[in-house]
Amino acid sequence: MLGRTSLLLVFLSISSLSLCTPQSGKLELKLVQMLTRHGDRTPLHPLPVHDIPWICSQSVLSHPSSNGDHRVTVGRLYRKKYLHGHQIYPGNCSLGQLTNIGCEQHRTLGQTLRQRYIKDSDFLSPELDLNQIYIRSTDKERTLQSAQCQLLGLYPPTPGTEDIHIIPIETGSLDGEIFHPNYDLCPKLKRLRKAIHKSPEWVAMYRSLEPLRRELCALWNITVEQFPPFHHLYDQLACRTAHGLPFPPGITPADKLQMDKLKAWEMHMEFHNLSFNRLAIGPVVGIFLDNIQEKLHGDHLSSMRYMLHSAHDHTIGGMLFALGLWDNKWPRYAANIAWELLTDSETREPYLRILYNQEVKVPPPCYAHMTPEGACPLKILTPYLNRVVPVDYVKECM
Repeated sequence: MLGRTSLLLVFLSISSLSLCTPQSGKLELKLVQMLTRHGDRTPLHPLPVHDIPWICSQSVLSHPSSNGDHRVTVGRLYRKKYLHGHQIYPGNCSLGQLTNIGCEQHRTLGQTLRQRYIKDSDFLSPELDLNQIYIRSTDKERTLQSAQCQLLGLYPPTPGTEDIHIIPIETGSLDGEIFHPNYDLCPKLKRLRKAIHKSPEWVAMYRSLEPLRRELCALWNITVEQFPPFHHLYDQLACRTAHGLPFPPGITPADKLQMDKLKAWEMHMEFHNLSFNRLAIGPVVGIFLDNIQEKLHGDHLSSMRYMLHSAHDHTIGGMLFALGLWDNKWPRYAANIAWELLTDSETREPYLRILYNQEVKVPPPCYAHMTPEGACPLKILTPYLNRVVPVDYVKECM
């Protein structure tokens, strides 16, 4: 039997299909802005006990070059290799390293995008055209490599080609990065997070976890001070689950499910706070909106068609909250949000279609305004998105 909430969701879904915005001509795709989380990786934090070996064959091959061209002939490549016993984990992996599974997740995503934007629509050139493609990544190896793996699927390289494309990936220092919540860059954001973590709801949630903490401390023969933060434990469980590796002693599938719900709840507690969301994800929303205006009215992005932004789980989660699409689930590895800008072929009116993990989603203000193609008039959605965009980020962060 459907509950009241389920019935409401069904009603909204039916309404969004039946109340469609009329349009004069065919909608034409003009720009895709893609936001992704990196692929599967090794844990970011080792456990005080019961760590396991992590074996990684995913690595970065480099070639020093002073050539500023977009092509280079490569005679040799170099691979960084850890000395035995000089890495943090048993095995040959570093903290947070992209795994083969993570690379394949993004390669598969790239293949899906190739089907959508090249084979099915001729939107992108069938051959790599750097005038159409822009890539931005946070300055982490796992996000940089995820972007590279996605491009391997979107534009598979030609075997045996000596003349190799050089594809620029723009990035910036982590100190000034805005493609994830930056608590050092934005003091007010740090204060907001601290206040949320001291709220009665937050304190009560973590108090309810004390029995599990005490049980594991006794089983692992460690002190309470040695016990890892629960988000470190969740990170370990998520990574081990992806690789079919055993949990630490005493951890059950029910405990893993509890950790899943805890992490989603934490994200909800932080990002549903509008002030927090403005400073955590608002600048990214602002960049996406600015790109739309530049594409529609400027010259800088006249030939640009696909803009990839490789980032993190909190970037995806924050964007879902900004769009009103939060589904109470922690964003999975290689989660992706696409903003597809379209225009009416006759009136030139702009529309925006939102896809989450390649499924069309309907932001709240668009329920009564969707086109049959699943797009929302930009004039309807922009005011809703602007609510999270800081007018002056630096000033609001003080």
